[in-house]
Amino acid sequence: MVKFKNPLHLLRALLRECTYLPDPASRLYFRDWIMLRYRTYCPRGSSITSQEYLLGKTPQDRGHRRIQLLRRGRETLSLLRRTNIGSKKPSQKVLELTYGRCGKRRHELMETLFEPDIPQDAQAVEALAASLDEMKDKYKLGPKVRALLISQRQHKSKLKGYVKSMPSLEPEIPETNSWGRPMPQRRVKNIKKRWNADVRDKIIPPLPEEEWNRLRDLAYGTIEVPVPPPRRPSPEQQSNPEEASLLTLEFLSHSLVNNPSLKSKLKQRPHAITLRSMRRAWQEVFVLCPVLRWNRTYQRWEVEWGASKKDSASRPVASDAELELFSDAKQGKSTTESIAKNHVD
Repeated sequence: MVKFKNPLHLLRALLRECTYLPDPASRLYFRDWIMLRYRTYCPRGSSITSQEYLLGKTPQDRGHRRIQLLRRGRETLSLLRRTNIGSKKPSQKVLELTYGRCGKRRHELMETLFEPDIPQDAQAVEALAASLDEMKDKYKLGPKVRALLISQRQHKSKLKGYVKSMPSLEPEIPETNSWGRPMPQRRVKNIKKRWNADVRDKIIPPLPEEEWNRLRDLAYGTIEVPVPPPRRPSPEQQSNPEEASLLTLEFLSHSLVNNPSLKSKLKQRPHAITLRSMRRAWQEVFVLCPVLRWNRTYQRWEVEWGASKKDSASRPVASDAELELFSDAKQGKSTTESIAKNHVD
């Protein structure tokens, strides 16, 4: 693998790998993110002197910062390349970054989530006017965040591998300190601040409804997926086709199987990117994505979580008569007696 030292060459390689990503949203997200990172240190119309100043004030700081940025760019290039050959963990990482389960996109969704609620109707305006005193506490959770946190605690079994522990709904503030005196206000403020930071760190931000619906359709296979353009062969592969054909997917998989030292990495070996494997990857990310909807009837926020196609399959629902039939069994009556009673009636 070429170790790029020229930032322009690295930029071209990054943009080239973005065009081959199997997820359509990932292609746009990573292209915009890479261009934003480059424009941060190279704004349009800026001089070379101003660009150097953005890297650091002293030549030593600029050199150290340039090394860090090049290393980060190579790591991103490696992530994209491993995704495009079908490695599972890099593919999952790319999807989580795209749909805001981690990284910069997650922070953007968090800012939207913690913004003050906009009243949806006249009743919401009256409720907002009645709770002006509570709004003065900047660490108090809003209705959207509270509804999402309650729903997340109810779905903690499905989020076991993603969130280690669930934050509490309210901060635990003791009435007295270690000396038996009333808790000082500064201590109370610090406890609320740490609790709010814990909530922001562990809560899962919701996706916009339009994007959530599109991810659901991709996971369930109800819409067609635009196929990425075929990869063009490099000049080395065109000049030496026999040598290039050695590094095929079958050769790499065969080498991993027959090498005892690499048996622990078999699950991370390259996998052929198919529509079935992509739907499975989309479903794994879709399970981690909630969506918020305003219920005008009950005047509250409701949360819906994504589910895999297997979990969302329709199941038979018991009727009211069947529920009444088995309600007698809970009270100690036999089911046969209740069936006979209902038959007589």
